[in-house]
Amino acid sequence: MYPLSEGWSTVNFGTAETGGFGFTTITPVEAGQNGFGAFFFQGRFGFFFFVNKEKGICETLTAKAGSAESFMEVLELEVGFKVEHCGSLG
Repeated sequence: MYPLSEGWSTVNFGTAETGGFGFTTITPVEAGQNGFGAFFFQGRFGFFFFVNKEKGICETLTAKAGSAESFMEVLELEVGFKVEHCGSLG
């Protein structure tokens, strides 16, 4: 059990070896852009679904990355717009 600090508590997600995992969601920064994804911290990989309007298809992008920030950098190069995540494991 982790101590509470200013109303927040730290969750122990465990490790890949113990079957634990933590993730964060990835979404476009600007309204009007489409897409949704997740990055899994212990697995060091993520996915992102979006509609490629130029090709008229739904695409799934997957990539391995050392952090959510690195994954977002790869995504932004591929989709051409900024994305953000809702949290991070320290």
